[in-house]
Amino acid sequence: MLFDLSVRLSFPGLSLPLDETGRAMAAWTQAAASILAPELTWTTTTEEKEDLGTDARWGTRIFVELIGRDPNAKTHGRARLRLAVGGDATRAGASSSIEIETVQPPRHLHADNHCDVTHWDLTAAPVTEAQVDALRRALEDVLERSAEVGGERRDPLERAAQLVTTSAEAGDAALWIEDLASVGIESRGHATAEGVSVFLERMAMDDVEDLDEARVVLGEVLSEAGHEDWHERARRLLVRLPGGAQASSSR
Repeated sequence: MLFDLSVRLSFPGLSLPLDETGRAMAAWTQAAASILAPELTWTTTTEEKEDLGTDARWGTRIFVELIGRDPNAKTHGRARLRLAVGGDATRAGASSSIEIETVQPPRHLHADNHCDVTHWDLTAAPVTEAQVDALRRALEDVLERSAEVGGERRDPLERAAQLVTTSAEAGDAALWIEDLASVGIESRGHATAEGVSVFLERMAMDDVEDLDEARVVLGEVLSEAGHEDWHERARRLLVRLPGGAQASSSR
């Protein structure tokens, strides 16, 4: 069974310097990518660290990117780690995130430790029970501590057609279906008394750059259909779609 996972992994009392936090995040990113998409070969393509130190401002930025390629050398996965802290004489701030995405099939993982290795907020979909446990164990191995698990949700996830709206105008629905087909998302419209219901049927994308474009177009459709949380909703819909070699539109 596949799940949509949401969980907080906590390591009470743990504290690491910034550089060690970055190394821990990089090590877990590599492990998590291999757990989420073991069929891909993951390679680090970018490692950047920038230190800012002036009389007025200070800060450090770390960025790491991994690419996951299939046996035919197509880029079907991407993992990105971002960590930044900085400030000036009056305030300081920090942000951190790990994001992993794949196509064929679509999968997504996001983790945020808020630049504090004590707490890791993790979402991932779709994942199996074995992958959920493996992600936790991998983080425990990196940090050399057992995690306290809190707020865990494992909602069953099924790859199937996804509803966009039940009340579109016919002209809007036709345009949306055409736009979605142009980025590899097959969709269909069904006339009802309230208007046209639009369903996403499946997706077919050659690489993660196609996924970026598809998310933008789907987000625009969702926004025009009246959804305010269109960015998050687009991501959630895409990981629930069946995959395929080629997509076309129908209505």
